[in-house]
Amino acid sequence: MPHLERAIQLMPTLAAAHYNLGILLQRQNELDRALQEYQLALKYASDEREAAQTHTTWACFSSNSDGGMRQLQSLRTPLR
Repeated sequence: MPHLERAIQLMPTLAAAHYNLGILLQRQNELDRALQEYQLALKYASDEREAAQTHTTWACFSSNSDGGMRQLQSLRTPLR
């Protein structure tokens, strides 16, 4: 996690770093912070695929919907 936080310090608009930090925070049950990172990832998304992946993850995170999970799984390539 320190590497992602450092990446965000150096490049605050790097959507992939916010997205991946959100995932780690969610796994650590830091849900408020995770949601903030997902929101920032969505704000800074550079293309439609990146925005769609973040939005879908956020939807799954927020509502735990099966449809959102299927959408997320269809976007197999991780953000870089």
